[in-house]
Amino acid sequence: MNLQVEHIANHLAQLTVVVDAKQTDEAKRKAAQRLGKQVRVPGFRPGKAPYNVVARMLGEEAILEEAVENLADKTYKQALEASNIDPVAMGTLVKYETDAEGVLSMIFNVPKQPEIDLKEYRELRRELVIEPVTDEMLRDSLEDLREEHAVVEEVQRAAQVGRPTQDRLAGALVPCGRPCA
Repeated sequence: MNLQVEHIANHLAQLTVVVDAKQTDEAKRKAAQRLGKQVRVPGFRPGKAPYNVVARMLGEEAILEEAVENLADKTYKQALEASNIDPVAMGTLVKYETDAEGVLSMIFNVPKQPEIDLKEYRELRRELVIEPVTDEMLRDSLEDLREEHAVVEEVQRAAQVGRPTQDRLAGALVPCGRPCA
């Protein structure tokens, strides 16, 4: 596996991973075997069809796509370990291609922690302004607290003016002056 790291932006790295022809061919053969289990090939038991028969039936592109899917997981993890990149999210496979010799190259975009340079941040100061508290502000705050934490209790006496009451009303709809049953 050959690895090339390029830092595209402050928060994005691009990993170019080149897998040799031997590994690519092995991955394609395993992919063809898996696909052969899923597709019925006449004259063969499931998963026992030879590579060239599955390739003729499904196409070389389908086998390559399946192989890349499986190789991408393995090579992505290995590439992250080798490049010492700490991703903040899962990277994405942007592009893959094979050459005439069967060498596979994959390009991953990996989101990473942005590098932040704090220059002379300790010199930044802001004056703290404390607003004076008046007696009226204090009374309003205390009254708000009293109302917020007040407990409503049921009492056995007549209602008084300024005191909260709770009533239950029951009624019936009387259309055209006649009571409803």
